[in-house]
Order: sequence, then C-alpha cells, then structure tokens
Amino acid sequence: MITRRTLLAGSFVVAPFAAEAQPTRNVRTVGFFGPPPSAGSLVQAFQQGLRDLGYVEGQNIRIEYRYTDVALQGHPELFPQLATELVRLKPDVLVVSVTEAALAAAKATSTIPIVMVSVPDPVAAGLVASLARPGGNVTGLSRQTRDLIGKTFQLLKEALPETARVDLLVSPTDPLSSAEVADAREAAKSLGVQVKIVEARAPTDLEGAFSTIHADRANALLVVGGAGFYLNRAQIVGLALRHRLPSVFPKP
Repeated sequence: MITRRTLLAGSFVVAPFAAEAQPTRNVRTVGFFGPPPSAGSLVQAFQQGLRDLGYVEGQNIRIEYRYTDVALQGHPELFPQLATELVRLKPDVLVVSVTEAALAAAKATSTIPIVMVSVPDPVAAGLVASLARPGGNVTGLSRQTRDLIGKTFQLLKEALPETARVDLLVSPTDPLSSAEVADAREAAKSLGVQVKIVEARAPTDLEGAFSTIHADRANALLVVGGAGFYLNRAQIVGLALRHRLPSVFPKP
C-alpha cells in the first residue's frame, strides 16, 4: 500500500515497489485517469518521472490511460464508467487528476491505492478524512485554491478600484462549485462587490455565457474552478480578450 509518508518523500507512484522492480522483470500496471496530453504537460511529466525512477513504459511498467477530456461535455456519467473500466484491469495503483475523476475512482474501489494529483479540496469533496490523516485508500497532493478566492477579489479591487460587479463563470457539474461560489460571495461582500453566477456546462455554452457577461456590463470575470474550464482554457482566454473583459483564472 502507498503511505502518505512515501508520497511526501517524492516517490509517489512507484517507490513502494522500486526495490523489487530491479532484480525481477515483473511488469507493474498503473491506471492513469487524467487530462489528455493535448491539455498540458501533466502526462509528459508523469512519464518522465517514471523514467527517472527506472520505469520504462512497455518494458517494466504498463500504463492504462483513460482521459478526462469529457469533463465539460455535459456527460458527467462518463467518469464512473471510465473509473470502473480501469478498476476491472486490476492495476497496482491508480493515478487520478481532477476532482471528478478522483471521486469516481474512490467509489469504484476501496482497495486499490489511489494517488490524486492537484485536487483542490479533497476534504470538502469527501475523498479524505483530513490532510494530516487521509485514511482509506486515497492519498496525494492538494492545491487549496479555495483559500485564494478572497485574495483574488482583493487583487481585483487593487487593480480595478472601481470594480463593483464581478461575474463568476461556473461549471454546474463541478463537485466543488457550490462551495467555491459561497466563498466568492463572502469575499465579494466584504469588499462591497456584487457577484452574478453565469453557468457553462459544455464548451458549446461558453460563447453564450460570455455574451451574457458582456450584456451584463460586468466589470470583471472570475473563473471558478472546473476541470472542463482548464481543458478549454484557450477558448475562455480568447473570449475574454474578444470582449475586453478583465479576468482572473485559477492556477491549474
């Protein structure tokens, strides 16, 4: 089993069996459930990390990929379907990115070790009991972007002192969207800023969402989480530039 101590030491996937991989030719199987290579450098970094530890795909390790490029396609039911497919292959470990994938994997198995990558708030999502003592079969890395929402509004106010209205671009399929919206409302209230929610469930909704934001004459835009927004970030940035809309985006 993968322990949190092993993870924090920086050998988060293969350390538990690295010692036996050298003298034997056992091929370990890793299930990778995350964004496709086209979405960024995550897949390449993962593969390079394995190579640095002596694991070469096709030689002493096999990686089964399931990609989350469906995150904003309006089909959230595909997450548990893909997670179940991976679990049926009986991998030695599952590596998951984005909250939806982590939740689906945790529901699909309680025995296979699951390593999450950059999930915003695993405690609020119900993935772990606490950051100090995660419990269960899920461990990994967390990026606490919710803690940054208040600071984001402060920066907006400093950059645009006349800001009175900020529209929030929200994905209704994001498991943490309601909590993040609540945080945003609280932060905005303390600064005397009004907020309005504009939803986009799929990439085809983004054009209409930005037309709504433009018609509302919002002073600025805050993109609130969502794996789909990350996967479609180029389109979102392009729309913000087209509408000349000052925007703040979460760090992926």
